[in-house]
Amino acid sequence: MGKTKHPVKKTITKPQMAAGMRLPTMRDVLRFAIFALLVVAPFNQGLYWPHDKLLFGFICVGLATVWLLLRPSAGAVTWSLAHTLGALLVGLYAVGIFRPASVNGALRGLVLWAGLLALYWLVSDLRFGERERKELLLAVVAGGAALALLGLAVYAGVYAAPQHVVGGRISAGFEYANATASLLLVCFLLSLAMGFREDRLAWRLFWTAAGVVALPSFLLTLSRGGYLALVAGGAVLALVAWRKLLDLTAYAVPVMATGLWATYYLVTAPGLASFLSVLLLALLCAIAEAKVVKLYARQVGFVAAIAGVVLAAALVGLAFGWVDAPGVLPEGISGVFTRITLRGLLDDGRFVFIGDGLRALRASPWLGYGGGAWNAVYHRFQSFHYGTARAHSDPLDIVLETGGVGLLAYLAFVFLNLYRAWRYRAAAGNAAIGMLAFAVLFHSLGEALLAFPAMYALIFAACGALPLEGGGKSVAKVMRYGAISLLLALVVLAGSLLLAEIEQLRLPRLAAAGQGEEVVAALHRTLRLNPWQAEARRELDHQLSGRANQAAARRVNLERLASSEPFDPRAANLLGHWHLAQGDPSRAVYYHALSLSLQPRNIQNYETLALTSAAAALDRRARGLPGAKRYIATVFKTYAQFKATRAAIPEHLLGQSAVPFAFSPALSLALGEAHALAGSYAAALPYLVAALQNGGSALSPRAGLMRARVYEQLGQAAAAAALVDKYGTTPELIAYLEFLRRAVR
Repeated sequence: MGKTKHPVKKTITKPQMAAGMRLPTMRDVLRFAIFALLVVAPFNQGLYWPHDKLLFGFICVGLATVWLLLRPSAGAVTWSLAHTLGALLVGLYAVGIFRPASVNGALRGLVLWAGLLALYWLVSDLRFGERERKELLLAVVAGGAALALLGLAVYAGVYAAPQHVVGGRISAGFEYANATASLLLVCFLLSLAMGFREDRLAWRLFWTAAGVVALPSFLLTLSRGGYLALVAGGAVLALVAWRKLLDLTAYAVPVMATGLWATYYLVTAPGLASFLSVLLLALLCAIAEAKVVKLYARQVGFVAAIAGVVLAAALVGLAFGWVDAPGVLPEGISGVFTRITLRGLLDDGRFVFIGDGLRALRASPWLGYGGGAWNAVYHRFQSFHYGTARAHSDPLDIVLETGGVGLLAYLAFVFLNLYRAWRYRAAAGNAAIGMLAFAVLFHSLGEALLAFPAMYALIFAACGALPLEGGGKSVAKVMRYGAISLLLALVVLAGSLLLAEIEQLRLPRLAAAGQGEEVVAALHRTLRLNPWQAEARRELDHQLSGRANQAAARRVNLERLASSEPFDPRAANLLGHWHLAQGDPSRAVYYHALSLSLQPRNIQNYETLALTSAAAALDRRARGLPGAKRYIATVFKTYAQFKATRAAIPEHLLGQSAVPFAFSPALSLALGEAHALAGSYAAALPYLVAALQNGGSALSPRAGLMRARVYEQLGQAAAAAALVDKYGTTPELIAYLEFLRRAVR
């Protein structure tokens, strides 16, 4: 009788789990987190919502920290010349904190670039293969296609979201048409670069449909810079795919023709039918590409090449006004093209910004001014009075923030990665990554894409996914712990700045509810998290100005604002008004003169300084103190500076000034007071009359009573009495007339 055999219970080992169901590793989790970040990044509005940009930096640095903490010890850490160049650029942003034009801007700049470099290192250290690079590009295109559909739905009237179509231009997601155009451009070019070499049916359908959807949305952003970037990106794509140019042409021309037809239908007949037609055309084109064009690419390519040349010539002619667009196309289409002209490109204000930025750079050419430099210093160097938070040229922003050294590091980093993409261009994913980076960087020459972290997230993540060259470096434990400590410090900094922004977001709701005390408390919490938040300090001053016994607190708050924003004319201006309210016009003159030096193209600074100088001279005379002549001279000097500045502004730019740069009632009043104080009563009268005739209600009592005092000095009692009756309507104004009688005598 044999032994009974009992079943043996087997233990499932890790290799056996790998053959069947495998638990996700930390690498898998981080890889999918990066893909998710790229999908949602297009809806991150860094320019209009600063907390979004801080959130991006916080997430990227946080993910890199997690990976460095939990990374398997085996294997070298990825580090190359490109990483060194990126670290140098981040180091220059860190240096900018200690010599900033704006402390808040310097901290934000550090968080942004640390996040970008952390994302680049993280992706490169995860060592993506060709399939993973393809999935990363799919995530980019998926986000772009979702944004394109959103924009088209709003444009067609299917979905109501007015902020996604501004001035007839699709600006979905970013709420800024030119940045939206950049992402849609990337989506379209990637679809072409990946689609024409795709063999798998499902993938080819996806790339084709995404390209057809992206093109009309991109065209309807009406971004002139985006159109130029499309031409440049298309040229690079043709260069990379030169050996398969007929295949590319056979694929690209039907996609473009379908997209143009969809655009035509949307412009001429917007509505649900046109929106659905885009989806249908995308599907039909994708099926045709997969089933017909792929099989007969060479035959289709010859015909498509000829059609493509004719189509391109027609579009260029329409765009630059060589053809009478209204006579060729319906009004809805021709109206689009008439906004895109060569003259419009040449007259664009970005050329003015570049000239002003280069003048600013001459004052600090090597290391720049620190993060946020443009927004801090451009007031001082602007050709005319305009307001813009960005230079609308990313290289210009970078060179102002980090100087010539930083710009060289940035360009070397960019071209080193473009070289890697070119070197490994045989693989479709690598070639597409290089084209993606080139197209966005080309577009960034004339757009503020740095304001939207989504675009640079695409570049840094994609470039980090390129094949490695020679592995990495072994890192000692002490260096690893130092890197972890540095990353944790950046996480804390980014988190603190982010929480401050989130706290500040509550202010409009609290103010609308009439909770004044809670508004002030929220502002104090904001400033505890970020003591250099300039907007919070200005709002705190506004809140305290209407409260009793807050003069000392206002002064401390404003002095901290001026210290952290030394180039901000508003900080100096507010301090001047504070001193004026405290009865110290002499000190107010100092701050208003500083404000004028920081923004010499703003007529309001001349008005404020002239009026404050006249008030200081009146105060000195009324109190019998010396020094009145110095302030009288300041009034005349301010007027002379105004005339010289106005003469220096090109005539065609004067009309574009945010506030008309012209002789104003305020300047007229100040000159009248200065002449009266100098004893030139006859010379004072014309200025005082002009101030009364053209000035607003705020200036009228001051001008009317000064004119009355001049009439008294000239012996015209009746005329003086009439003005006193008209303007001396309150005890405060009667007291002011007595003050003038002591000063003008």
